[in-house]
Formats: sequence, structure tokens, C-alpha cells
Amino acid sequence: MKLCGFCSLMMFVVFVILLFVSQHALSVEVYEGQESVLLVCQVSVSVSQRSTVVWSREELKNPEVHVRQPSGDDHTDQNQRYTDRTSMRTDALQTGDLSLTLTKPTISDSDTYTCNVRRMGELLSQTEEQLLVRERPPPVWPWVLVLIILLLLAALCLFVYVAYTRMKKRRADFQVGIVEVTEGVESVLLPFKPTVNLSGNIRVKWSRSDSEPVTVHVCQNGRNEPHKQDEAYRGRTEMKEDLLKVGDLSLTLSKPCRDDRGVYVCTIYKNGKFLTQKKVALCVRAFQVATMEVTEGVESVLLPCKITAGLPEDVTVEWKVTVPKPMMVHVYQNNQTQPDKQHEVYRGRTEMKKDPMQTGDLSLTLSDPRVDDGGVYICAVYRDGETLQQKRVALCVKVCQVEKVEITEGVKTALLPFQTRGQLPEDVTVEWRRSDPKPMVVHLFQNGQNQPDTQDEVYRGRTEMKTDPMGTGDLSLTLRKPQFDDGGVYICTVYTDGETLAQKIVVLCIQEDWKTTMELLYQDDGKKNNTTLHQLLGFIYETVDIRNRSSSTDSTPLMAVG
Repeated sequence: MKLCGFCSLMMFVVFVILLFVSQHALSVEVYEGQESVLLVCQVSVSVSQRSTVVWSREELKNPEVHVRQPSGDDHTDQNQRYTDRTSMRTDALQTGDLSLTLTKPTISDSDTYTCNVRRMGELLSQTEEQLLVRERPPPVWPWVLVLIILLLLAALCLFVYVAYTRMKKRRADFQVGIVEVTEGVESVLLPFKPTVNLSGNIRVKWSRSDSEPVTVHVCQNGRNEPHKQDEAYRGRTEMKEDLLKVGDLSLTLSKPCRDDRGVYVCTIYKNGKFLTQKKVALCVRAFQVATMEVTEGVESVLLPCKITAGLPEDVTVEWKVTVPKPMMVHVYQNNQTQPDKQHEVYRGRTEMKKDPMQTGDLSLTLSDPRVDDGGVYICAVYRDGETLQQKRVALCVKVCQVEKVEITEGVKTALLPFQTRGQLPEDVTVEWRRSDPKPMVVHLFQNGQNQPDTQDEVYRGRTEMKTDPMGTGDLSLTLRKPQFDDGGVYICTVYTDGETLAQKIVVLCIQEDWKTTMELLYQDDGKKNNTTLHQLLGFIYETVDIRNRSSSTDSTPLMAVG
């Protein structure tokens, strides 16, 4: 009896343990936005067979989440928020796997879900599943990427700082400066203002450190010693007066050329001993030469010259022409043009833009360019005799292209030819104009398309240019239904930003069709019953027509028939 009682006690304990295990709440955590989550519930087949499974959420007013009957799913009393979102395995009752799949879980789905298994009203099993749906955290990779970029930037800044510190130290050790000028300037300044004490017996020597050192300039106690300098620099170097008092040992080298390129060294000796030194690298660039080509007959041409803006107000700007003969073209001084200083050939034909000192645009507009205006123009900016900047522009003025086109009145179209070389820029403007009997815009091509609104109404709807004229360079113009009054001089100009790139003149000659005229007179006189004139016109028309036919087939002169 005791043994039976002990066994009954042990079975009771096991039952309680199983019941506790079956009823404890498991926890499932997912992120919002996942496709689905599985709420697990496993029982023995003997419990699940022929049973009813109810998944519920007791916190809701309608707690029913999903019901599985032996006959199948029953959604009659299912809470609407779970409609079409829950499912169980089709063989759940046969296998004992009563897990519930919930699709598209949201934060509001977080709660405790209970799986009850009943048969004939009796509760056979109960399992609780805790569902926690969290908001999806932001992705980590952007922060990792930002961190990597910051680390790279920090490394780059550290590298730049170290490199700059080393370079600064190296420059401080050797005191190396760089001076760049353009060949043709009046002079260049090699700067050196030492911080050492220049009292006592001071000797200053400028030299050029080539394969064989060249003595450029020597000054002993403030006095120049030209006999000690190389002959290539004799008469071309100069240092300031009282240089030891002001502490400025800069050297002015006049008329620098390409051969003067190199590293110049200024060495200071005190009482015969080395005191300090500075190196200056001189770079002499070749002339800036721009080439402008225009055709004689254009209204103007722009000679470009753009420099650094913000020039001092007291500088002077001079435009000169050196080839074929030297002439002063334009002078800008004291913030105004000086027409009395320019050559009479250019007087009234030149103009600079407003506020050139502020904008740095020293370009010169030359109106009515002629063949004789071709040459090399120099724009020089200087102050107190020292040239600051300089630029050269080669101007070539070509004779205007002129072509004659002859047609007979009555033809369907007339072609005004103009073929340029190469491909033109997309931003150019092509303008066909007629100069007589009055100026008229015949056709305008701008911004990649025709501009019919700008042309004269006489030519509206009668002109046409070929497809893609900028790409092919064919700027020819087709004129439909040419009339006798359309004869005249046509000018095609290609320009951009006020600068003429190409130009051509086409003279259109339209010969009157005498046959058409005779026929009109013939018809008009017939209406007036002028029999005599009618017969005379008919005779002339017939005679001329016979003569034309006979001249093409028979060389025998026409004989009068008596």
C-alpha cells in the first residue's frame, strides 16, 4: 500500500511539473517589418487528435486569434485585425505541431498568446507564447561608413599637416622663394628681406647656381661692384639705395628672358663670415600669344586680355601694335581713356570695357578691322615704369569671301553657299543679312535652332538651312521662290560673345525670264484686242524661238522668207 501511495505521489509530482512546463510563457522577439513570426506550440498526438485548438489573446475585447477544428480552420469569431494573417499546418492535429504563423507582425501585435487544446469541452493542454515586436533599428553600415570616412579624413589631415610642417621647415631652412614672370616684361623683382642684423662690414652677393655658378650682382657695404658681375647681367641688375638701412636686399632684373631661368642665391657675409642665405627660383614663361582671325568687313573684333581682378587704380594699360610697325593703339590711364596718346589710325576705333581695373578684363574692341590692321598687339600693364603683366594677341584680318550666284527668275529655289572648315561650337550664332536696298535679317540660327521671329517678314517661311549646320560646317541658305526683287548682297556672319569667327558675302543675281514676260504681254494684249501688237509679239516670240532652235542644230544663218 505504501508503495502504491508513493507511486501515486510521484505521478502527481510529474503531472504538476508537466503542467507547469506546458503553461510557462515562452518569449519570441522580432522586428517590425518581417514577413512572419512563428508562435510555437507542441503537444503529443494523443492530445491533438480529434481536438479543437484555439489561439487567443486575452487582452483584446475579442480575444480569438485562430481556431482549428477537426474539420478545418474556423474564422467565424476571429478578431478582424488577424484576418488573412494567421495560419497553421494542415496536418497540425495529426502531428501535434500546433504552432501559429502570424504574417507581417507590427508593434501593436506585442502581447501574450495562449494556445488551448480542448476535446469535448475538456482542457487538455495550454501553452503561452510571449510575442515582442520591436521597431527595426536603423542600419549600422551608414555609421560604419561615416566612421571609416572620418578616419580617412583624419589620416589625410594628419598626412597633410606633417607634409606641410616638413615643407615649411625645409623652406625656413633654405628660404626658397618662387617668382614667375612672362617673357617680355620690363623687369622682375627677386625679393629678400632678411631679419638678421645688417650692421658692420656687410657683403651681399647674388649668384645663379647653375652647373657653374654665375655672379649676378655684388654689393659691398651698400656700394655696387659691377666689375665683379657676369657680363650677361651687366647693366641689367639693380638694388635699392640704403639697402642695409631699410633691410631690403631684393634684386631687380630688367628684361628677363628664357635664358635667365634658374635658381638665384643671395648670400650675406658679415666681417667675411657667412651670415645667412636665401634662394629664389625664377621661372620665365613664354609669351601668352592668342590668335584672332576675322574677315574684312565685320563690324568689330575683340582682342582678349583677362588678368587678375582688383588691380591698383594708379596702373597704366597700354595696347600697342609691334608688327608691321610700332604704333600706340589705346591707352587707359587715371581711370580713363587717353585718346590723345593713341595713333591717329586707331583714333575713334578702339574701346575698353567699363571698370577694367576691378573686373580684370582689359580686352580691346577694334571696330571696322581692315587688312592693314593685321599684326601683333601687346597689352601691357605697368606702374612706376615696372611692367606687372603682359599679353600678346596676333590679329589676322583676311579679305572677305565673295561669291556670285546667278539664277533665272522662276526657279523654285536659290542656294546661297557657305561651307566652313571643321566643326563649329554649339553656342555660335549664324546670321544671314541683306545689306541692300535696306538692311534686313534674312535668317537667324541661334541656340541650336532657327529663329523665325527675328527675320524680316519678306523672307519669313521662304528660307531654310541644312540639318546640323554646326556639326557639318555647312551654313548654306536655301531661298524658296526667289523673285526679281530678291537680288542683292547677302552677308553670312558667324559669331559668339560678340566675336566674329567667319563671314562670307554672296551676291545674288536674278535674271528676268523674257519668255514669261512676253507671254504675259501676249495674254494682256489679247484681252485688249490689240491685233497689231498681238501679231507683232507673236512674230517676235516665234522668230526668237526658231533662232534658238536653229542655232542648236544648224549653223546656217536664218534667211528671211519673201
